[in-house]
Amino acid sequence: MIDKKIIRYGKDGSTFIEGKGWFSRQWHFFGNYKDSEHRARFYSCTHTKCKSCNNMKIKTHLYCSKCKIKNKKTWAIFSSKNFIQRINQILK
Repeated sequence: MIDKKIIRYGKDGSTFIEGKGWFSRQWHFFGNYKDSEHRARFYSCTHTKCKSCNNMKIKTHLYCSKCKIKNKKTWAIFSSKNFIQRINQILK
């Protein structure tokens, strides 16, 4: 279970140590390159924005819970028997 939400671009996502580089919250080292801060923050975060509606979602999920429900309703249409029968008729 997640104790605290850590947003991708929040302040507590990564740490810069002068002369060394960027470290994640778990103290994984990401170097001092152009994209090091981005990689360290993404590695440490627990939540990011949903791709379709910009609500917060768990990092490992593709969509937030509202969009998941909406997508399930959309894809349910394609799995109905009538739809499959129509497709089979077209393909014959």
